[in-house]
Amino acid sequence: MRPCIYKIKNKVNGKFYIGSTLDYKDRWRDHINALRKQKHHSIHLQRAWNKYGEDNFEFEVIEFLDGVSNEELREREKYYLSTLKPYKRKIGYNVSRGTTTCVLYGKDNGFYGKKHTGEATRKISEALKEYYRRYGHVCVGRKVSKETKMKISRANKGRKLSEEARKKLSIIHKGRKPWNYGKELPESVKEKLSEKNKGELNNNSVITRETARRIKMALYCDMDIKEIAKALGVSTHVVYNIKNLKTWDFVNSELNEYIKNREEEYKEAKRKRAIELYKEGYSTNQIAKMLNMSRNSIRKCLKENNIEIIQIRNQYLYANTEVTGYTTPHRRA
Repeated sequence: MRPCIYKIKNKVNGKFYIGSTLDYKDRWRDHINALRKQKHHSIHLQRAWNKYGEDNFEFEVIEFLDGVSNEELREREKYYLSTLKPYKRKIGYNVSRGTTTCVLYGKDNGFYGKKHTGEATRKISEALKEYYRRYGHVCVGRKVSKETKMKISRANKGRKLSEEARKKLSIIHKGRKPWNYGKELPESVKEKLSEKNKGELNNNSVITRETARRIKMALYCDMDIKEIAKALGVSTHVVYNIKNLKTWDFVNSELNEYIKNREEEYKEAKRKRAIELYKEGYSTNQIAKMLNMSRNSIRKCLKENNIEIIQIRNQYLYANTEVTGYTTPHRRA
């Protein structure tokens, strides 16, 4: 095991790649394995390897550096990179003038200021599609750390696109359909999404599971909706949704049937009481306030029971009908 600066040289044109290692034998083996598998980090060396063949490349040690630290080895590698300049395309195959990065920025990049032709773009697209089909996308299975998520969040916070950028995006996406347009999600995916967004996990949830459980128990005990809302500090809308099984139906699900049937019985009792009050001479406005019902619901109930409604001075009164044989009493003050 001897630290050294090495060179991978093309015997045909004399171009070379420079690197450093603590063990030159293992490092040469690593390079060969990566090149044979088409996975070498230097795309220029990989293309030359594919073009000229394995037999036209040789591994040479430029300098042995016994007893040096890793940092000193890197500094010596920088010296050879800056002196021999193998990152220039006419000279060598290095993709960076540094020792740790594999990317050239700005004018040092050979593609600086250039653009792919339409044909080249099409070929790149097809090649990537084939690669992803065979090996999967590079991001599949990767998980972003919380620290990275926070950095991305901070970088994008308060960031606004210019009007010009918005117009360009609008033109690009105009007429496009989403990737899942017309597609039906599998049942397994629907179940996973349902579990993920259920109860407190849903961003729109305004109460906790425990509160929902207490509301259901109160409904089971036939408590009034307004009393429940006031006692638990929630809106009547929340209680109504739970009562009608629109939300939190999975909490204490054994009570759902009773609550549902009780609601129907309660509504039927209110409808009967509304008819009775109307026959006693109360107006629909008065009945609506007394029973907490809408006037439309009351009128609909009366029509279903063949009770005619006539309008006198903007008030709805029960009239004599042959169907019921009932005479309307005088309106009460």
